[in-house]
Amino acid sequence: MVKYEEEPCACGNHYIQNRTKWLCSDCVYKRNHGGKARREVALEKEKEKQINFKNKKRKKNKKKSSKKKKEPTGEYDLFLVIWGEREHICHNCKMNLDRFVDTETGNPSAMLFMHMVSKGANGRLRLKKKNIKLGCPECHYAHDHQGKKAFKKRKNLYKNEQIF
Repeated sequence: MVKYEEEPCACGNHYIQNRTKWLCSDCVYKRNHGGKARREVALEKEKEKQINFKNKKRKKNKKKSSKKKKEPTGEYDLFLVIWGEREHICHNCKMNLDRFVDTETGNPSAMLFMHMVSKGANGRLRLKKKNIKLGCPECHYAHDHQGKKAFKKRKNLYKNEQIF
């Protein structure tokens, strides 16, 4: 805003916003809102919100899930088959994976199964046993998010250690 000492606005304010009409910011607001001050306009909006809230018909609580339900792909069933067939050792770092099994159900975590070619890159390989390797969560994360270099760094990390 530009300050002019010589000619104030009609309300007496020296901070002129509209130099064509010589109006301060408050007078410009009143001009644009039918002669109402900012506070009056804010109160009217608040009353409208309250009226609209009261007038809305309240519906019965019907829960609509915004997420689409995913159909089972059979992926976890394949994981269980692989878990029964293979030795429970990480493909990359050779860590024992029995510690990641749920104690109540006896089922392994889905995080232990790595798709070597990602499901996004080739969806047809999603249910192929050759594409799925057993891996610890750290190796799985390195494979999926950190890149080949970080994944290869973990190679045979626990080969000589007996971790059970």
